[in-house]
Amino acid sequence: MTMRSLSTRLIRPLLINRMSSAPAVTVTIECARDSVCMGDDCNAPKPRTLIVSSLLTDPVALGQMLGSGYLPLVTGAGLSWELQLNSEKFARVAYASEGVPVVEPLVTKCELLLDRPNTVYCIYHRASSAAADGK
Repeated sequence: MTMRSLSTRLIRPLLINRMSSAPAVTVTIECARDSVCMGDDCNAPKPRTLIVSSLLTDPVALGQMLGSGYLPLVTGAGLSWELQLNSEKFARVAYASEGVPVVEPLVTKCELLLDRPNTVYCIYHRASSAAADGK
């Protein structure tokens, strides 16, 4: 078998398969979040617009994106963010002591709308007094 025929047999099906799948488009995500303290209330609900690829369907990747620049870094026992995409819960974000977002997916795939802007709302969950006391 020649190198050319091997290349044609291996690479051509990949190209055809890639070309037949839907192309990626950009979609808009309009974000808003809860305030974490009285001083944070000044600009509530903290609107931000993200432009992302329609192929971004991984809840961990979307949670990391929001946790790495949009959500305030709050650490402590029981503190977390619940993330909702188009009113559906998709992930929970908490921060490790180093300030790194730790994302727990609540779904296997995020469904982005292609025909209108998507919305993400981030709900802040404070620690209960029992969790804060370590009980």
